[in-house]
Amino acid sequence: LPLMKTTTYIFVGFHFERWYTQLFLRYLNMNDNQFSNNSRNYVLKTTFQDADMERFFLQQFNIRYIGADWTFFEELHRRFEEKYPVKMRRLIDELSPTAATVAQLVARGEDESAISMLNIFKGQLPADDQEQLVMTEAAYNQYLADKKAGTALTEHLNVNLAKVRKNLLDLAKKIA
Repeated sequence: LPLMKTTTYIFVGFHFERWYTQLFLRYLNMNDNQFSNNSRNYVLKTTFQDADMERFFLQQFNIRYIGADWTFFEELHRRFEEKYPVKMRRLIDELSPTAATVAQLVARGEDESAISMLNIFKGQLPADDQEQLVMTEAAYNQYLADKKAGTALTEHLNVNLAKVRKNLLDLAKKIA
């Protein structure tokens, strides 16, 4: 369904605090280049820092709060999957919660935290992988020392850090 013919929008994880939100909602409520308040906009309960701003958004853009729990999301997912099966991606992450957390830490560049988390769960790893974790931690410490001392080219530092991160992700996949 084209965007211009859509009359209902559901916002999930959206904060209505900035000026560009007003611009975005105004765009969604355009009808033949004229502002219209006919669209229904549904959002999960969000917090506003200013009560006047909240009132403005609720009235100006015809926003209604819905109290959504997981059943709402499951139903939304089911309906989308029925209508657009090709566009669906897996709802459940194949990684364990620990592995997913390690992956998130690595993605944010929080390598020391990722190493610490793997060390907490290293008892779940076979002996060879525990040794690999020790060597990966040593490689990371060497990377930090080389970076601080300025004794290595940036390209070499980047390669070494990439190897460390790859090892962390590989080890995380082996934790249940």
